[in-house]
Amino acid sequence: MTKGTAAFIGGLIGGFIKLSIDQLAFESNISSINTAGMFSSYLFGTSANLLTWILYILAVGVIGWLISFLISDALYINFLTYGLMIGILWWAAMNVLIAIIGISTPTWLLGTGSLIVSIISHLALGVIIVYTILRLRTKDVE
Repeated sequence: MTKGTAAFIGGLIGGFIKLSIDQLAFESNISSINTAGMFSSYLFGTSANLLTWILYILAVGVIGWLISFLISDALYINFLTYGLMIGILWWAAMNVLIAIIGISTPTWLLGTGSLIVSIISHLALGVIIVYTILRLRTKDVE
């Protein structure tokens, strides 16, 4: 399997897990970040629904695919270290972009719970993408 395909699949899996973490924390009042709600309001001007989840997960899959072009094959061997690095870089890039564009409040300004949940979900996403690339690149997937 190609690195890009494996990264896309990792992005799909990681996107679902990241969105699940974010939404569980939001519904539990641990975090004030409603990822699905924000994504849906930007796209459709409505509250979140199943289509929002599907489009979000597909978008993260595409970003995972793009990430596969930015790092070399040698980096995937230590998936935990590089996955954590990708996750924190993704979190930082997303927050800087949000701050520059002004479409939302960066997570570091939303309180400790939101900050911690956001970092954890991005770290999990990075590790899942890199681990999926490592596993699917080393196996023959039919």
